[in-house]
Amino acid sequence: MWKFFCAMLFLMLSGACRETPGQETVAVTEPSFQLTDWPRAVQINPQADAILNSWPEFKTFENRFERLREVRGEEELRLLLEELIELSKELQASVFPKDFNVLSVRSRHKVVDTYLYKVQAAIIYRQDINEALQELMGAYNALREQFNVIKSSTLDPKLFEDD
Repeated sequence: MWKFFCAMLFLMLSGACRETPGQETVAVTEPSFQLTDWPRAVQINPQADAILNSWPEFKTFENRFERLREVRGEEELRLLLEELIELSKELQASVFPKDFNVLSVRSRHKVVDTYLYKVQAAIIYRQDINEALQELMGAYNALREQFNVIKSSTLDPKLFEDD
């Protein structure tokens, strides 16, 4: 009986180690990213910039976000993303300036937050992160552009309120 179990164990192990024809091995690759293809950040007009300079949580987030362009490795990117996610939470909890405390700004900030998590997930699951980084930069530019739109708009926001 003992010899039978040893023989069966040997056969199962030897069969598991053999490669069958047509079976391909999948190599796990490290995610890579290219920072050269990123779009530049949208310039903020002087009126919006004056308001944003008085908002310390946004300036801290913005300064750390710009460090994404200087990242040189996966581990550095992972640490910066964790920091950006925490700063994004602080930004969400902060008091938004009166002019920017509107749904259009808050929703665009939420989209940036979502793409931060998407890039982080791509790193964790070893997927290609270039697409997620491009989407993150697009969402960040949309947020910055919204600041410009709000300050350059000549329409009175009260026109859109229901009476």
